[in-house]
Amino acid sequence: MKKVLVFLLALSLMLPLLASCGDTAAPAAETAAETESGGKKNTAFTPDKLEPTTEQLRDAVYNYMYEMSQVKWKTPETIDLSEKIHPKLIFQKNVEYTGVPYTYTNKNLEVFLSKLEDGIYQGPYTDSGAIGNTCSSSIVSAYQQISPDIQLTNTVSMLPLSGKGGLKVGDYVINADDTCAEDVVKHNDAEVIYDSYSKLQKGDYVVSAAGTWGNTGHARMVVEVNITNAGNGKINPHRSTVKTIEQTNSFDPDSKLKTTWWVHHEYTFTALYEKSYLPCTIKELIEEPVPLKVTLEGLNTAKTITGGSLRGTIKANYMIRSLTLKVTNEAGEDVVNETYSNWSQNFGFAGKETPEGLTDLPAGKYTCRMIIGTVIGQAAVNGFDFTVK
Repeated sequence: MKKVLVFLLALSLMLPLLASCGDTAAPAAETAAETESGGKKNTAFTPDKLEPTTEQLRDAVYNYMYEMSQVKWKTPETIDLSEKIHPKLIFQKNVEYTGVPYTYTNKNLEVFLSKLEDGIYQGPYTDSGAIGNTCSSSIVSAYQQISPDIQLTNTVSMLPLSGKGGLKVGDYVINADDTCAEDVVKHNDAEVIYDSYSKLQKGDYVVSAAGTWGNTGHARMVVEVNITNAGNGKINPHRSTVKTIEQTNSFDPDSKLKTTWWVHHEYTFTALYEKSYLPCTIKELIEEPVPLKVTLEGLNTAKTITGGSLRGTIKANYMIRSLTLKVTNEAGEDVVNETYSNWSQNFGFAGKETPEGLTDLPAGKYTCRMIIGTVIGQAAVNGFDFTVK
């Protein structure tokens, strides 16, 4: 399990770094910390502002999808999904696979990694219990990194006509009596749909659901769009393409890897149109990005941490991937530097082990910082100076 935690930390450090600060005894904008020497207050420090760009949010959701597609794992027991999902979907024992497997349990990357020990999947192995996700739930998991209130669930809910938060990209019209993607495509000119495809950006998605699909469908996350114009200046749909990343219920025939993830496949506008794929997005990718907001509840002070009692909760509006507790001495040297893995909008100290050396610091002056790693960067959320006599 320790190797899994190291792997998670390495993944989070690949993301861009930014900063912000906070504390417990005062509002996040103005914080102060009690010292060990009689309750005096140090000068409050002002949190650094963290204001992500839309490009960072788009990168964050794509990066999460890509992380899910690259996990290496083996199973000691065969996982047979041929009857439940697809005739050829069988994960054979002792074969290396790449990417979170396609299953109906709809779990995110954190849950799947928690089931690995040294790259070996620990079960369940049944067709109803095997940990994995689908085309839609993988995209929803990626969106949860930047949108804690996302309401999308399956492909039907991802249609912009469902009212669950999926928004159309482009100028195609949705009628009040439309019930599926095919309905929308039929009453819009092809050129309108093609032009809408051309407006897609990284992190958006295309989805087709219901109609001839039945009560199901398929969704793909967009990586990039390449547009070719015809001689008349209009979009050439046969040569214009959308590159995607997607979780599928079958192994990728074009990959040397054993994977259900089709990474960076390209589809022409014509092919997407013929299958009634609608171009869509979520509000977080088109509206002004919301700054990082952090709430601290009952968080540590100098007395609690040096006494070995880690406590409190940190909440954020972006996914918290890790929390680093760092203590430095007057020389600027780290005497404590402990990182805890985390995959939610909340981080709680309850149940976490106290870092070695924290409770027996030699006499001197110290600085404590608590730093969260989020999908949009790192942020110091609590800090104070203290003295050990």
